[in-house]
Amino acid sequence: MENEILTLKNVTAALGINYMAAWHMSEFNVLNETEIIEDLKNGLIFEWLTFIDKYTDSNINNHEEAVMKLFIDELSDEVSINLTPEELKLMIDDQKYAGNIQVLNFDNQERLISTINIRLTLGQYIDLLEMAS
Repeated sequence: MENEILTLKNVTAALGINYMAAWHMSEFNVLNETEIIEDLKNGLIFEWLTFIDKYTDSNINNHEEAVMKLFIDELSDEVSINLTPEELKLMIDDQKYAGNIQVLNFDNQERLISTINIRLTLGQYIDLLEMAS
């Protein structure tokens, strides 16, 4: 058990994600939404999707979809997504490459209220866009 905890701590430290939220997910198969949302606000969506893919049984849970939905729900109604053509080309050329994407949140008067820098693979980016539409 101690090795499992040490390993999980190492993984979460390497990814930069919240240890307790990862522990809840891996041990109890539940989302600690409050802690995960804080990580998502800091742009750690790719890191959470990586954790889910590599360290949970993503074949029987829908955690990837749930985390993407949490991210989308935290965005304002007016959003602009900036993905440079160069980053998109890299994402197309290497399906495992996580491109740098900037998400701009605007209020209802079109004033910038926050900027979130995220990374996603092309497949994750397409999934996110489909869920948000």
